[in-house]
Amino acid sequence: MSWMGSTDLLFTFLAIPVFIAGIIKYGERTWVLRSASTKQFRDSLLPDPDPGPDYAKLMEEISQSGSFMSVPSAPICYFPRTGSNAFCLDEANILFGKLKKLYAGLILSFHEITVTSSIMSTSTEAFKRIEVELGFLYDVLYTKATIIYSRVGIFLRSVTLLSSISTLVAFSLVIDKNAYSNIDVTITYLLLVGTILVEIYAVFVILFSDWAMLWLIKHKKPWTNSIYEAVSSSRRVLTNDDNRWSGSMAQFNLISFCLKDKPTKRDSVLKLFGIYEMLEKHQHKTFEDVNIELKDLIFQRIRENHGRLRRENVKEISTQRGDSVLVEKNCIDKFGWSIGKVEFDESLLLWHIATDLCYYSDLDEYPDANLGSKFKLGKLLSDYMSYLLIMCPFMLPKGIGQIRFRDTCAEAERFFQQRRLFKLSSRSNACMLLLQVNIQPSIQMVKGDRSKSVLFYGCKLAHLLQSLITEEGWDNEEKWEMISYVWVEMLSYAASQCEWNHHAEQLRRGGELLTHVRLLKEHLGLSKQYQIFSGTSRATVH
Repeated sequence: MSWMGSTDLLFTFLAIPVFIAGIIKYGERTWVLRSASTKQFRDSLLPDPDPGPDYAKLMEEISQSGSFMSVPSAPICYFPRTGSNAFCLDEANILFGKLKKLYAGLILSFHEITVTSSIMSTSTEAFKRIEVELGFLYDVLYTKATIIYSRVGIFLRSVTLLSSISTLVAFSLVIDKNAYSNIDVTITYLLLVGTILVEIYAVFVILFSDWAMLWLIKHKKPWTNSIYEAVSSSRRVLTNDDNRWSGSMAQFNLISFCLKDKPTKRDSVLKLFGIYEMLEKHQHKTFEDVNIELKDLIFQRIRENHGRLRRENVKEISTQRGDSVLVEKNCIDKFGWSIGKVEFDESLLLWHIATDLCYYSDLDEYPDANLGSKFKLGKLLSDYMSYLLIMCPFMLPKGIGQIRFRDTCAEAERFFQQRRLFKLSSRSNACMLLLQVNIQPSIQMVKGDRSKSVLFYGCKLAHLLQSLITEEGWDNEEKWEMISYVWVEMLSYAASQCEWNHHAEQLRRGGELLTHVRLLKEHLGLSKQYQIFSGTSRATVH
């Protein structure tokens, strides 16, 4: 029908640039989806085949000359630069080159630790650069960045913008609007103007992106420096470079979750549709900021593990999930049963319950005292790890954590309901009642092993932690230091056990602290993906 009249024929020709723009858009999307697939992403990072030195020829030359010498390769040297945003982007790009290989499951040279660890000099710099490189990874996996930030991409973006503008201009000047209804003409104008505005907005996004800034940094010319300064100044006004991710971590508290009212009729309807449990968990999820003190704590402990690389191998360090802290504090005999001799999810729930009980017990006993910075940090990490177990179990080592959580909740709810503790009751009162339970007889002997609940094992652990003060002569600050260190080591262990694809999947939801910890470890060399013994020399005849 569109070819039947002269006016319609003009309309048909005007549709051609629109179709061109549409083909480009969908072509870009198809290309980046293919490029981001696991196989293509890995293949794009594989180096060219390297046959190595010509061994046969070299041996012939050696037999003729009678001697040879080993010439070491030039060492990789890197001098860390700090301060400006330009250096931050440059260094983050260096780290991103390593991250792509790690994500693809490739092996890195051990010497590359020299480069990456030199960038990880302070917690502030380390986490800032990790935020930027994770932004790069997100762009590569979930946006059109791989094609947009290239010469071909810029050309295609220019074509789509010019196609939209030319269509609008031709429609305004050539088409007889009287032949169509006012509504159709208005809608056409709105669509064309909207398309152009979206394209212009996309151009500004490209100009203000980290990729564009990085390109300007690499091409050091007078005109690029001027553009960089102008764009950088505008970015500071229009955007907040300090917030490249949410900067928060989710919290989930088991005792708070169990202090809920009895189900209502509305809850019965939600159960009928199979969404009650999901909504119930999300209602009890909160968020806390990942503050500087927490970053410093994590960085300090992981940096100490980096220093142990000379004495222990990576495998030994990566399998520790709190036991090395207990050894350091001479408490392994007292608390080893709660970490080394149980599965990870059970250990996590034990320490989560015990941390909660100790937290509210100390708040009641020392309401006006300064309990130290580790007091709050240990609680934050405890609730964060609990959130991962309940809401993101795929990011933790495999186990029966969901069963243990449900059984523990069932026992806790029965305990609170028998004592008429419901939603309006304070967690402090609930924790005090739990600590009053007699745990002297063997829990295993009384309860058996049918239920996987660890509620009163957590109470036992809390009593043992409190006994460090009453029996061992510790102060509260020392006790909470040990608790926070155990949680950091659990967090570090879980980060290494989580598969890269799960880390990448969470980037779509704002990112996880767990991913940042994983990258911090990787860049400090605490990874099995580094090749410890790498060929660094070659033989030559002399």
